[in-house]
Amino acid sequence: MSSNDPKVLVEFSPEEITWLADKLNELRQGWTAAALFKASGIQQRGQASEKEKQMLLKIEEEKKMEAVIRNRLVDKASDQGFGDL
Repeated sequence: MSSNDPKVLVEFSPEEITWLADKLNELRQGWTAAALFKASGIQQRGQASEKEKQMLLKIEEEKKMEAVIRNRLVDKASDQGFGDL
């Protein structure tokens, strides 16, 4: 994911990285619960509305971005000797 696009460089303490990774994970769990709730309703009705389809696609996009950011933070911290946060 290397490019010439501008980047923001910020230093975080191990505690801040751990907290942020935990919060991102909680956010992902909330999205997963919402998607499962919506999917169960769709399954009962037998079809999804276009709005529901778009919502589920958006949730998947959000989960992917969360995973990219969380993994990048945790991997960089590990590379810099902070251990497995």
